[in-house]
Amino acid sequence: MPLPTTRVFPHGWSAHHRPAATDTMTGQCVITRAATQIHSGACRVIADRSDMRASIGAQDLLTVRYLITVRYDVNDVEPGDIVEITDAADGGLVGRRFTVAEVRYGTQQWERDLYATDEHTSLPGYSQQLTIVRAPLVTGYGNSLTWDWPNASRTPALAAVTPLASTETTGARDEVTTTYTCQAPAGTDVRVTDRVEWDSRTFQVDGEPQAIPHPLTGAPHHVEFRLRIDEGG
Repeated sequence: MPLPTTRVFPHGWSAHHRPAATDTMTGQCVITRAATQIHSGACRVIADRSDMRASIGAQDLLTVRYLITVRYDVNDVEPGDIVEITDAADGGLVGRRFTVAEVRYGTQQWERDLYATDEHTSLPGYSQQLTIVRAPLVTGYGNSLTWDWPNASRTPALAAVTPLASTETTGARDEVTTTYTCQAPAGTDVRVTDRVEWDSRTFQVDGEPQAIPHPLTGAPHHVEFRLRIDEGG
């Protein structure tokens, strides 16, 4: 126990150490929320080494965590904010973007600790070029509504495409049904009524597309949907 006339933490203990802590922040970063800048200034980035695998929709992805430290008086950062490194001695950091997962606070503190995930490691490789085909709904014969595929719009999109299943029905005419799982960037506009052109074939969107959130922050992560094609028959 401290003596009656002393304190474990003397007055001004945190304030005394803050300048030294700030001097160790040799990088520069910008923190944004949507299109709004929250903070710009010095930072320090350290690999946290608590990497983990997370299932995000149908994906099993490696999430690499980092400890990003900013000045003690940065008080308005929230989970889901984006930290972009704008200057660092390690050129590989410059331009990298991290998603804030946790913000740490304390009664005695010299700096603000942000635990964040590297966006580059938690996204699938969108290497396949698709075309989303969307037909307008028009009034046809007898005032019935019908899809006008000859006048459909075509929108290019990128996606990760993975084979899901293939089944064969035999009989008078053999038919093969093949399905694929697709992951596209968050915000991709694809609907259950669309068709998709890929690999020189035309597929049906099988079921409602789903917007998948990031499991740590809840921010939009990617859009997931299935493709189906029936051949033969």
